[in-house]
Amino acid sequence: MFPRTRTLFTGMGAKAPSCALRTQITLIERSTTRGALLRGSRSISILSHDKAVQNGDDFHALMIGAGYVSFIITVLGSWCVESYPFHSPVFVQASWTMKPESVADRLAAILAFHDYELTTGFFISGPWNISSRLEKRLGPRLKVDAVIDINGPRAETALTEKRKSFVHEAYANTVVLPDVEEFKRRISIGEAQEPRAIFVATPPIFRGGLGSQNNLEIKLNELFPNAAIFLEKPVATGVPAEQSIGEAKAVGAMLATQHNAPVSVGYVLRYLNAVREMKKIIEENNLTIMATNARYVTAYELAIKTDWWNKSIMQGPIIEQGTHICDLSRYFGGDVNVETICAHALEAHEKPGQLSKRNFDESVIPDDLRIPRATSASWKYESGAVGTMLHATALHGRDYAIELEVYADGYQLILSDPFGTPALHVRKPGSDVLEVYPTPGDDPYQSEIDVFIDAIEGKPDAKILCGYEDAAKTYEMTWAIRNSSEEWTRKLSRRYGRA
Repeated sequence: MFPRTRTLFTGMGAKAPSCALRTQITLIERSTTRGALLRGSRSISILSHDKAVQNGDDFHALMIGAGYVSFIITVLGSWCVESYPFHSPVFVQASWTMKPESVADRLAAILAFHDYELTTGFFISGPWNISSRLEKRLGPRLKVDAVIDINGPRAETALTEKRKSFVHEAYANTVVLPDVEEFKRRISIGEAQEPRAIFVATPPIFRGGLGSQNNLEIKLNELFPNAAIFLEKPVATGVPAEQSIGEAKAVGAMLATQHNAPVSVGYVLRYLNAVREMKKIIEENNLTIMATNARYVTAYELAIKTDWWNKSIMQGPIIEQGTHICDLSRYFGGDVNVETICAHALEAHEKPGQLSKRNFDESVIPDDLRIPRATSASWKYESGAVGTMLHATALHGRDYAIELEVYADGYQLILSDPFGTPALHVRKPGSDVLEVYPTPGDDPYQSEIDVFIDAIEGKPDAKILCGYEDAAKTYEMTWAIRNSSEEWTRKLSRRYGRA
């Protein structure tokens, strides 16, 4: 079933599908999920995303790297093309719309996207489009004073186009600068104002640490102690793992004790309406979580960028991608006893790991650096509850298979298709039937930004759902899973004399 198209719209309000993708003339709709087709399903809506534009003073913002923050025809950070995996839902969905006839045509479409991005500095918009959420929430109040980007000409080209759009006022005086120190200098001489918020989308390898090459958060705290900070996940991808984890925790502690403004990390699934409803059910019924079971299976057919397949570059799919579902597991199960984590991996060289739809030359990646095809892990939470997870690179086509199951006495709660059309499946005491509550049109990215802005502006009910210290615990968990799986691979290889 190919995606349907309809007229382009601006913004992504409550009636827009959460995984919508704007191209120049079309909006892609994901295929209907399993839950929406089940008899007796009904929708729930917990949080409206259609907030009116707030009146008030100008809201000055600084963007560092464009990455996910500038995912809509806006400034493209030079890091973004290098860091964003081609197998993301954005690229996959767009390729199916433009070239549904064959895999070869879809691959060509993705490569054309890449060329377009490299030459124009634009991305086709997708669900990670944080800048559009800011524009929608703040309207004419938004003033992007600067974009920190090492590729000045590309960013300037993007800004030129942005200034032709309906949000041109937000970017009318935006300058492109090479580093945050230069922006601070401009403030000191009166050429710029102190930012209310800083949006960070550089790849995590360049932040989350204490060294001169990755201490961005420390610089921001020193230069802009009163500016709120929004960062994408994960908080870091440094090596060696033990050092990187320790430094990320130190950064979190520093921000918690020294920074004077809110800090939010983009674990967006926490903001899903279905997730909020799961939390509500647990709290209202005074439930104690017994177990969680998470699954994140990717569609790899269009994943043609070798960086993602090389675990020495992006540190592998658990840390870079599975982090979402690991974090959501922690969100329900609580802190993980890291010492109990045990994981096994299906490695690329093993027979079940041979993939039939790879559309790139994996021979350029050394054998020991190829990503595992599947990883399963189990652990105990500090509460005594247990958790399991499966991540796999296995599916063809476009849709991922992602679910989280949460169990308590008498209750089964299932979150399905969180990046598509999320649905909540609930089994309660006294019934053997799963009731299904689809949440079409949910936009957790807008919810995330709304909460962040509310926290900055002192709204009493604003509650950021993932701070830096919390995110650092998820980072530690993902490294523990990877390390355990690799240690077991080494043990079994030695035991059976495998290369």
